Amino acid sequence: MLIRIGVLYEGKYDEESIKSIIEKIFKINFPYVVIEFICCEARGPILSKVEPALGIFFEGNASCDLAVFLTDTDRDNKCGAVKQQVRKFLSSAKIVIGCPSPSFEQWFFKEEVAIKKVLGLNQTAPLPFKNYKKKPKERLLKIIKISSTDITMSKRDIFLEISKSLDLEALLRKDKKNFRKFYFQLVKEIKEIIKLRTV
Repeated sequence: MLIRIGVLYEGKYDEESIKSIIEKIFKINFPYVVIEFICCEARGPILSKVEPALGIFFEGNASCDLAVFLTDTDRDNKCGAVKQQVRKFLSSAKIVIGCPSPSFEQWFFKEEVAIKKVLGLNQTAPLPFKNYKKKPKERLLKIIKISSTDITMSKRDIFLEISKSLDLEALLRKDKKNFRKFYFQLVKEIKEIIKLRTV
């Protein structure tokens, strides 16, 4: 079974990482499903890109079954605003909104073992740059700068390797507010899509 998923994300480090996380969720819950991604980068906040992304995902040749919107929550109610935009332009669209707080990289820090593993850091020592705790993207980039010794890996490659190494069970336990909601909403929507196809 093939399921097409449209993904709108904020920045250049997000695409491969969110795809990897979605693939891991599918491997656990729907190992028989093949995923095809249609991705759009907003190059900043996604709110103004919701309408064009919906057009690409649902009204063009892509024919997506579901759209995933990944938005940082560094400002009040961005998730609610994204949902409102979707309902305004295409209320019938099946969507899942990922709202990591304050940004996508926070999911990496909630689990943190993957960062240490990929960058070869001491598993028992705390991660450096705690003063950047409220700025996870900047913190991760600083940790990569001082820790990465493999010059063949780009920052994007490192982000991807971290996402591939994430222990989703641990992340579900540690981020009950944001990641857990995203995970179970995605599983629920995919179950509904599969049910409709098998009826």
